Amino acid sequence: MTCISPCRTTVALCSYTGLPGNRADTMRELLWLSPYLRRYWLRLLLGALCVVGANLSWAITPRIVGQTVDRIIAGTLPTEGLLLNLGTILGLTLLGALLTFLMRQTIIVVSRILEYELRNDFMRTLERHSARFFHTHPIGELMAYATNDIPSIREFLGPAIMYGLNTAMALLFSLLFMLTLDLPMTVLALLPLPFAGVITYVIGRRVHAVFTTVQEHFGELTRHAQESYSAIRVVRAYGAEEAEKQRFQELSREYMRRNLHLGRLQALSSPAMMLLVGV
Repeated sequence: MTCISPCRTTVALCSYTGLPGNRADTMRELLWLSPYLRRYWLRLLLGALCVVGANLSWAITPRIVGQTVDRIIAGTLPTEGLLLNLGTILGLTLLGALLTFLMRQTIIVVSRILEYELRNDFMRTLERHSARFFHTHPIGELMAYATNDIPSIREFLGPAIMYGLNTAMALLFSLLFMLTLDLPMTVLALLPLPFAGVITYVIGRRVHAVFTTVQEHFGELTRHAQESYSAIRVVRAYGAEEAEKQRFQELSREYMRRNLHLGRLQALSSPAMMLLVGV
């Protein structure tokens, strides 16, 4: 899953929209999104229950498959029992698929609704500010918040919560079934987990820092574009078209370079996990 960092946007929204918060760039600022989440707590609870049910069905299915294969090999499974087990496996698979669909239709849809509300709150607050506010906050930066950063918050409110809960439930049910099968083998399988946590922490902190610089540079890029278009007559009057064009190209190349750097860091996560688990 792509690692995102919506803290910068949340801090800005706190200061622009009057939400409680300060300018400290910290993950604690994400707590100020709780008023938005509380509006749809029932849908989110339903989505969480769907996550639990889906993971439980996925965890039970391999156990039934294993028992069925063992009994077939031992020759102790009658035809009626085989058909019953096949029907159970099919039913659990369909149930898991249905619950997976429902969890997306609840949590992800809520995140889309919250994104819409955040945009409206952001816009309404900007309309109440005086001209002095826009002298100290470039239009390009505000455009970056509205068009590029708010979707990052939506990613946190939707996919990040859903996949985080999904991973936690999958780990919990897997551990429960593994412990009932073979305790020593379960302990051996869990040995790489501390190292995986360290790798995730190190890569995550680095991705967070680079993502912040990418978003900040995007704000600078949009600010330059907005100011150039607004002052197009002045630019033409002084014959500065080529200089403005070159400056925009430099900013675009730097934005591309930072995004490539971010992509390379994000690409390290999955191979590192696979290598660690494989070893």
